Amino acid sequence: MDIKPLILEALASAQNKEDVSGSTGEVHRDRSKNFIECLAAQLQQAHAKHGNVASMSRHNEGHRERFGMNELLFDISVFQYDTVGSGSSDKELSFVTKGLWIVESEMAKNKREALYDFNKLVLGKAEKKLFVGPRVHDEDDYLRVLGKAAGNCDGEVYVALIPHPDKWPVAPADSVKMWVWRSGSWEPVA
Repeated sequence: MDIKPLILEALASAQNKEDVSGSTGEVHRDRSKNFIECLAAQLQQAHAKHGNVASMSRHNEGHRERFGMNELLFDISVFQYDTVGSGSSDKELSFVTKGLWIVESEMAKNKREALYDFNKLVLGKAEKKLFVGPRVHDEDDYLRVLGKAAGNCDGEVYVALIPHPDKWPVAPADSVKMWVWRSGSWEPVA
C-alpha cells in the first residue's frame, strides 16, 4: 500500500474540518487532532477489504465497545482481530491477531520531542510504522536523529513531514515530504 496518498488526503480532509476558535495553541492542537483522526479513517478505509480490521485512535470511539478503549498504545493502531467466546456469557471478546500499521505523530519542531514519540515505534510490533512530524529547517539533521532509532525497528518504517499546523491552510501535494528506512538510511518516497 502506498501511504503517501493517504497522508495527502488526510491533510486535505483535516483542513476542511477546521474550526478556528480558541487560542493559537488550541487551534494548533485541534488541527493536529483532526489530521490524526482523518489519517486513521484513511487507513481504516484502505484496509476494510481485509475483513476484521480496526483502526483505533484517541478521539474516535468507533471501536470502544469492541475493545473497551479508543486508543491502543499509539496515536493510530491498525490491526487485524478475531473473537473468542467469553465462556461465561454469549458475549464475544475481541483480540488483536496482527499489527498492520502503528502511527505516532509529534508536531513540536524539536528532535527531542520527536525522538520521544519515535521510540514507541521501536517497541511496537506491526508490519509498517509511520512517524509524522512537522516540516523543519534542517531535515537532514532531523532524519539523522530519527535514523538512530529507526535502525532498531523491525518492519517497514516511514517518516512523513507535513506543514506545522501554524502554516495551515496549505496545498497538501506540495507540502508533504516522505522517507522510508532501507538498508541503514532514509530514502525519499516520491
